[in-house]
Amino acid sequence: MRVVVAVTATFLLPALLAAQGRWERDRPPSHAALNIGADGYGLSIGNSERWNGLRINIRDREVDRVNGVNITLWSPKDNEDARYNGLSLGLVGHEAREMNGINIGGVGMYAERALRGVNVGAIGVVSEREITGFNVGGIGLVAAEGEITGINLSLVGSVGNQGMTGLNVGGIGLVAAEGTLKGINLSLVGSVGNDGMQGFNFGGIGLVAGEGSLQGVNIGGIGAVAGDGDMLGLNIAGVGAVADHGDVRWVNVSGVATVASGGVVEGLTASGVAVVGERGVSGLTVAGMAIVGAEGPVKGAAFTLGAVESLDAIQGIIAGGYRVRAPLVEGISLNPVQLRTGDFTGLAVGAYNEINGRQTGVVIGLYNRARELRGVQIGLLNYAGDAAVPYLPVINARF
Repeated sequence: MRVVVAVTATFLLPALLAAQGRWERDRPPSHAALNIGADGYGLSIGNSERWNGLRINIRDREVDRVNGVNITLWSPKDNEDARYNGLSLGLVGHEAREMNGINIGGVGMYAERALRGVNVGAIGVVSEREITGFNVGGIGLVAAEGEITGINLSLVGSVGNQGMTGLNVGGIGLVAAEGTLKGINLSLVGSVGNDGMQGFNFGGIGLVAGEGSLQGVNIGGIGAVAGDGDMLGLNIAGVGAVADHGDVRWVNVSGVATVASGGVVEGLTASGVAVVGERGVSGLTVAGMAIVGAEGPVKGAAFTLGAVESLDAIQGIIAGGYRVRAPLVEGISLNPVQLRTGDFTGLAVGAYNEINGRQTGVVIGLYNRARELRGVQIGLLNYAGDAAVPYLPVINARF
């Protein structure tokens, strides 16, 4: 018996494949099969066009529909209209219009329309439209014009042109070329969601939302970028977190910089070097060297060893190791080197306080200067431009 099996495996199978290949080149498929059953139900051995039950064939060609268990030994030919429902196994490869159920390709599988259920390809799993369920591609998963939904695992990468939803894991990367990544999105290198990313998003190197927002827990080993949208949630980047045309909000942490080049930085923000919000910075903000509200205010509590600056206003509790500068400063300003502002209201403590408009409140420093004084200056030398005696040592007051 073992000798017969060995001879069959060694000589008969290659001969059958060669014979079927010659037949396919010369003639249309005959759909000839040995059928054991009745009315299309039972066991079919061969290229039956339609069957319900168990079907075994060397190579599928122009199959219409199989419901049940389908086993093929070689990659199909001209099989793009086939529909398999149930357990479908292609030892080398698999091709159909739709596969629904448990679908396994020894090398890979391809569907013109959809793969639904459990889809496993040793090298890859590809569908022109949708892939849905538990999906594993040894190298990759690809929904060329559609979406991947469910638990999606690949050693290299996954591409869902219209998006990916669920648990998405790519050894190198995840890409939603024209859609959104939703759910838990994990990649060792990077993830890209052109229309955004939502959920728990981790990229060993980076995260990129090209024309959308990053929402949820967003962690990029080097960077996280929202091109035309916002970064909302817990945003962590080893180097930089950037919202190119939107806001960065809630909890924002970066090794070098957090930047909202077209919006605001808001919430609890910590950066090793700088925090920049074109339309402002608000909340509790800590940065190594600079906190900047380019065209908007800095509000709340801001602390840095460098400068706090705004072209609009600074309001709240502010500590700048080097300088605090804005057209308007309101609140408490602690600036060991310099405060420079137009109008000031509140309490300021620093070496040099330059107020080119009205001072309202108390200023303490080595040299204090105000064009209009409505409060108290305490320092080695004080200047009030609207006083009868402009320069006074130690203390100057005007109400």
